[in-house]
Amino acid sequence: MQTQTDTNSAVSHASEEGWITISHLEKLYQPKRRPSVHALSDINFNVHKGE
Repeated sequence: MQTQTDTNSAVSHASEEGWITISHLEKLYQPKRRPSVHALSDINFNVHKGE
């Protein structure tokens, strides 16, 4: 699935750049919700704000 591949690539890249921590990934991949590009974007936005 193209969207999933894009999301995985974005997560891998962000992790390499140090934008995403394990706790962020745990929130992103909670069983209750499906991983989404929107969730990843929210994480990047928050990290870049300095949270």
